[in-house]
Amino acid sequence: MQVYRNEDSNQSLYLTPILTQGSAVALGGFDAMHIGHEAIIRMVVEQAQKDGLTSVVYLFRNQPRSVITGEPSPNVCTFDKRLEILESWGVDAVVAEWFTPAYRTIDPETFVKGYLKNWLCAEFVAAGYDYRFGEKGIGDVKLLKTLCEQERIAVHEQAPVTIDATAVSSTRIRELLEKGNLLEAKACLGRDFSVCGTVIHGNHLGRTIGFPTANIAYPDELVLPKAGVYRTDTRVEGNWHSSITHFGNRPTVKDSELRLETHILDFQGDLYGREIEIRFCEYLREIKKFPTLEELKAQLNEDKKKVE
Repeated sequence: MQVYRNEDSNQSLYLTPILTQGSAVALGGFDAMHIGHEAIIRMVVEQAQKDGLTSVVYLFRNQPRSVITGEPSPNVCTFDKRLEILESWGVDAVVAEWFTPAYRTIDPETFVKGYLKNWLCAEFVAAGYDYRFGEKGIGDVKLLKTLCEQERIAVHEQAPVTIDATAVSSTRIRELLEKGNLLEAKACLGRDFSVCGTVIHGNHLGRTIGFPTANIAYPDELVLPKAGVYRTDTRVEGNWHSSITHFGNRPTVKDSELRLETHILDFQGDLYGREIEIRFCEYLREIKKFPTLEELKAQLNEDKKKVE
């Protein structure tokens, strides 16, 4: 899979040579890679294979909402994880654009003719029913169809994908994770919510009570799940292991710093500097303050029994 990206968030990829032949393009922010996003992208891959086109996902590195409102709006999925998922879905190319104040001023006609037709060589595009584009989001799917018809670009409008009669959306998933509702979040995502990172040194408290942990820095761009203790699976070099993960502060030792640390049940070895992925499976309990470390250890043993 070819990835077109620019690490300078103030620079656009527009007019950078990318494609010289016809493409099928998926349009959207794709910040969560949920089952609604998957429906759009798989449609594009299928159409591209059918018509001999290049399948392209045109997405944003950052959250458009954060630029529009000026308020932080975290992603459900990191950029690297999105790329991993897109490659597994058979996408040929990803064009990862930054949403900037300047990008926000592009008029709908320029976007369709300049960006889709001339730059991305689009012959087919797919977007969700609530897709917006153009200056201040004035363009909707109806306008997209009208402008694309003028450029002989076919358009597929993806109907809402629903669970319990409610549309799956990134906003819904963020709210579910913040409440610790992993089961419904998994249904919307089509997979468990997970966090990837490089193992860093903590204060080594866990090993003193028989529960050594692997600590990773929580990604700044990612939504914060409910603080607590979770049953998780942790991937180390391609292998998954049962684990217990603590996310939040540590009141027992008067540590107010936000920490993500996992105790892997069936693993021994040095993990420092190695990349791991933690998959959140079940919310076990809230964080508690224990009078002594011995009582904390006893609770951790109870958590371990539940996981086992």
